Amino acid sequence: MEAWQIELLKIGGTALIAFFGGLGSYWLYLRKRKIENAPDKEKLQEAEKLTTLLIQHRKHNISPTELWEFKERMLSRASQDEVEWRSKDEILEAEEEFFAKAWYGRHKLLESMVESGKEKVTPEIWQEALKAAKKIEGKYGKEQLASWDDFEWGMLSGKLSALRWVSGDEWDMLDT
Repeated sequence: MEAWQIELLKIGGTALIAFFGGLGSYWLYLRKRKIENAPDKEKLQEAEKLTTLLIQHRKHNISPTELWEFKERMLSRASQDEVEWRSKDEILEAEEEFFAKAWYGRHKLLESMVESGKEKVTPEIWQEALKAAKKIEGKYGKEQLASWDDFEWGMLSGKLSALRWVSGDEWDMLDT
């Protein structure tokens, strides 16, 4: 073989290797992209996670049934069709209850300030407030209206705010 033919083979061989190497890389790229965009990718990922969990749980003698039941309890979310929504009347009734309880708590605070002389209230308004407090005590019972700690006040305020938000008010609407 002559030198020019050997040189041509070297160049041609390099070109063929580069071509097929590039083609192979492009094929792998397309395959990876196809797998990544596969509609069942999420199912495959979940299956991989469950398999890993299953292997770990077998070490602790937890059966696949126990693992599945645990997964369902912990991760399942009912679709909106399955959720039984509260009625408007239930929401408004609960909002009325938490409004009354918040008002009562604030009233009791004002009452202690009035009795200590730190605050003054017009006698007519005060008599109406006392009547309203008695009415709330009759409806919910004094034991349900006891003085609350900070956590209980927070829960009461959060419930009232959430119920008002569902009813169309802005968040944190806590006026009584």
